[in-house]
Amino acid sequence: MECNDIQQQLCEWIDGTLDEPLAITLREHLTACEICRSEEQQLADVHSELTTIFAVERDRAGEIAERVLQEFSASPTRAGSQELARRDFHHRWLSGTAVGYLLSAVAGFLMATVWFQSPQPSREDIAITPLADDPLVVNVSPAAQLVHATGNVSYRPPTEDAWTSISPDDMSMFACPAEGGVRTEAGVLCELETSTGSLVRLNESSEVTLLSDDHLELVRGQVWCRASRNRTLKVITASGGHPDRLPSEQWVLTCPTNTESLTSCKPSEPLKVVATAGTVDVQLNGTEHHLPPGTICSVSDGEVKLWQSSHEMLTAERWMQPLLTLSGHGNPELTRRVDALLARIGRSKLSYLDEQDLRSLGEYGAVPLLKFMTAKESANAPSRRRLAMKILADTAPVWMVPDLIGLLEDNDPEVRHHTAHGLARLTGETQGLSPEDWKADRETWATGLNQWQTWWQQNRFRCAAPPDSI
Repeated sequence: MECNDIQQQLCEWIDGTLDEPLAITLREHLTACEICRSEEQQLADVHSELTTIFAVERDRAGEIAERVLQEFSASPTRAGSQELARRDFHHRWLSGTAVGYLLSAVAGFLMATVWFQSPQPSREDIAITPLADDPLVVNVSPAAQLVHATGNVSYRPPTEDAWTSISPDDMSMFACPAEGGVRTEAGVLCELETSTGSLVRLNESSEVTLLSDDHLELVRGQVWCRASRNRTLKVITASGGHPDRLPSEQWVLTCPTNTESLTSCKPSEPLKVVATAGTVDVQLNGTEHHLPPGTICSVSDGEVKLWQSSHEMLTAERWMQPLLTLSGHGNPELTRRVDALLARIGRSKLSYLDEQDLRSLGEYGAVPLLKFMTAKESANAPSRRRLAMKILADTAPVWMVPDLIGLLEDNDPEVRHHTAHGLARLTGETQGLSPEDWKADRETWATGLNQWQTWWQQNRFRCAAPPDSI
């Protein structure tokens, strides 16, 4: 079942009315899927809130229905029907499956009357579950929610100075309202999603104030933003707190829909904006600048400088890699980054930094590397294929073993050589051949290839399966 199918079944799952086969499938999916697990938690919270809110009305409806059913029992036949209805009525309420399953039309009418006369709670009125040992309860529509974090993130409520630490385990229960603050400490990154669908990522030692769901202030540090598909996102930089910066040096960024930008506001460093995708509008001291994609803009002592550098832009986004891997395999943004890093290798004096970036992605970079190796277009870039295979041999996870066995037949001897290294690392097996043997002609390694294929058929059940997202 796809995520959309699963999420359509969550209400019945929470009510306990889902058929057993579907329940088993859904339970297995929730164990593996963080997105659906978060959705289930939110629905469960709302269900719990509604159960508490309507407890009194529910009991009152039960009492009224009892009296009506008693008056309805004018004959033994009706009395028997009344007793069955009463038992079923109580059973439905006690089991928690609620309104839609009332047996009698009378009880249903009474319940509908109670429901529509009671004030209807909106999602904005429902208090978000507070964190453990956290006295804060957010009673307003959130401006943004935490999606990913590599460590504890701090939160400041609106109009308050005190900060509260939030662990990654508690992120699903946390949302930041307008005028609230979020900050990261050294070594911690985080990602927020606004209620309008924009993404905001904070580098380490950074702080933002969410003025609204489409307007934020960068107080310090570095932030990356992607505006949603249907709303612009405005970013301003803090005007004070930096002794080496002129008071007038303050960015006002307007990011149109589907654009991306990277803004730096660090003490004793020039303000800097990078338009990583789409054209970003920047205003400084009343002067507007339109930054095409790939343009870097900085200001120091009131002087604005503009230039383009694809390598510097790629380097500027390096810090986000740990957040990209938290989204799991198959992340298209991660794939684009790997492709960009591969394209630069061999064309820059700093290619070794690009190679380090690819290696630091581990198995999350291995997926796009493998796709590159098996793409027909990669045949036109033999040197990059060899380097990609060298990195893949060191980073591939064990579930890629059958893919590596397939690459043992590659036409490039260097690729076969690195592939043999990777298989030896993952399995401890060599099939009697050294990596150097795989550089020779086919007669030397043909038997070893058959042995590898046989080995996989006999041992595939011992190896981990690839993730569902692959």
